[in-house]
Amino acid sequence: MPHEIGVPDTLFAAKLKDVYPRNVALWGVQPAWLEMGLELLPVVQAQVDILVNKMVEQLEQWEHQPKRKED
Repeated sequence: MPHEIGVPDTLFAAKLKDVYPRNVALWGVQPAWLEMGLELLPVVQAQVDILVNKMVEQLEQWEHQPKRKED
């Protein structure tokens, strides 16, 4: 589908615009299966907090100070 832009395309566009990031890390959760829907499956939802914590740790290693948005 044309609206699905992948990571390589995004990084190439950033390089063309001279805004390429100094560091790049890719984090994700492997889906159990690929079906269209709006809700996360419980098995994926259970990984969200773990994923966020790992991302925050990575940013802190890069000497960034991430702030959590309060609900």
